[in-house]
Amino acid sequence: FEITPTAEAGDFLDRPLFLPQNHFHTFTLPAGAVHLASSEIFPNQAFRVGDKTYALQFHAEQGPAGFRRWQERQGAPYGTLGAQERDEQDRLMEAHHAAQLAWFSGFVTKLFG
Repeated sequence: FEITPTAEAGDFLDRPLFLPQNHFHTFTLPAGAVHLASSEIFPNQAFRVGDKTYALQFHAEQGPAGFRRWQERQGAPYGTLGAQERDEQDRLMEAHHAAQLAWFSGFVTKLFG
């Protein structure tokens, strides 16, 4: 799904990016959190508390092999809120995985050095 940076995102996310998600719920931000990213269906996709504590609702760490395991598990939630059909998931993973991996590698490098 397309994840969009908020005005407060800074260098966390500098442009919209398609990233995997595997959830069907949302939450409110904790007191003092900086809202970093949202999506059309789920407004709170990422936030930060302090300088080094991040919470991500999307799964940028998930590559094609892990994504396939999600797709093949019993009870995969096709047709529910926030889930595309499998052919659409395959198309989007193919189109956006390289950008996802580049973003995630950069994020982890900045965070941990």
